[in-house]
Amino acid sequence: AGWRVGLAICYDLRFPDVWATLAAAGADAFAVIAHMAGPDPDPGTKRAVIPGLCGARAAEWATPLLFANTAAPDRYCDSGAWDARGLAISQCASGLFSAELTPRDALDPWYRGLRVTALLRWKNAHGQNAR
Repeated sequence: AGWRVGLAICYDLRFPDVWATLAAAGADAFAVIAHMAGPDPDPGTKRAVIPGLCGARAAEWATPLLFANTAAPDRYCDSGAWDARGLAISQCASGLFSAELTPRDALDPWYRGLRVTALLRWKNAHGQNAR
């Protein structure tokens, strides 16, 4: 459908520069592949924090995000999708997960401007070598 997808893993959610690099490379959407399951040393924290990070990464780059987590019974959180505003639009606990992502350009033009401004700030902060 003409989308450029920036691919990351769950651990990358913690590092803003990963998302900045994907946005600078022209990603129209982010896809996060995850296997977040098993014993949680701080029970409940990941279940609360990971969806919040997904929404934040989508919002800060005005880029839809798909989080594809394992369907294992001991997973920390479900798979989900967030739109370019950072709003959760879909989630799935198990089975085939699909979500319809809305292109940023289908939203108010303010979101396009937000992405441009964020990229300019990031590139200025990282010098001429930023992609």
